[in-house]
Amino acid sequence: MKPVHTSLRVLPIYCHSGAAGASRRRSAPFQVLVFFVLALLLQGCGGSKPPLTSYASVELKQWGQFPSEQELPEYRISYGDLLEVKFFNNPEFNETVRVRPDGRITLQRVGEMFVVGKTPSQVTREVVETYRQILVAPEVTVFVREFGALNVYVLGMVERPGGVLYNKNLDILQAIALAGGVKEGAKTKSIILLRRTDDGRLHAWSFDLSFGNLGRTIRHNVAIQPNDIIYVPKTAFASATDFMRRLFEGLLPPVDLYLRTIFFYTR
Repeated sequence: MKPVHTSLRVLPIYCHSGAAGASRRRSAPFQVLVFFVLALLLQGCGGSKPPLTSYASVELKQWGQFPSEQELPEYRISYGDLLEVKFFNNPEFNETVRVRPDGRITLQRVGEMFVVGKTPSQVTREVVETYRQILVAPEVTVFVREFGALNVYVLGMVERPGGVLYNKNLDILQAIALAGGVKEGAKTKSIILLRRTDDGRLHAWSFDLSFGNLGRTIRHNVAIQPNDIIYVPKTAFASATDFMRRLFEGLLPPVDLYLRTIFFYTR
């Protein structure tokens, strides 16, 4: 896989049917609404070039150090995860349960519990409190036996930064919409897409997804892959190379943390 400046072979472009118009930049809530409507109801394919503005690639060999325990965010349970609930003094209550599409699990004697978005330690505390009603001093550990969902990470100037659930049809506009849309002041002219490939390289694409450019964005919306990072900056970057420079200088801590975590977990 050899990405080049004049081609998007590494980053497939999906076309949709129908048309959508662009209007002038409005208020932030209106812009978020447009992101939702246009990202989810896109139809039609035009002939103009994709909104790619620049590209950069670096080798990740021996890059960075694994994040410290204090830096790493605790894993949050997602749909399809297989959870093991272990009772140390009451083994008859031990269970292995898979998180349902509604985000819940069902436990013996206590019924349903919503777990998606919570950490294993949070769920452990809730299970302990719930079982106190029928057991004396229950000792419980909840841990993830199997991970069921893939994520894409949307960071920076969005309403809900963090992971969003990946699906094979997800594109960059939809991912931003699922993260709540962009905040007021976001520099949508230089949104960054980061991807680590199997050859040990980190690729960065810079896209102009500004409101006035939505026509081109819709016609050539960009497909994404599991573990991709989408960064919506507060300060514009001159190019993808400029972004890489700031990243490796440690000037973008949230992106740096997520990237190092993904790099070490998936290599």
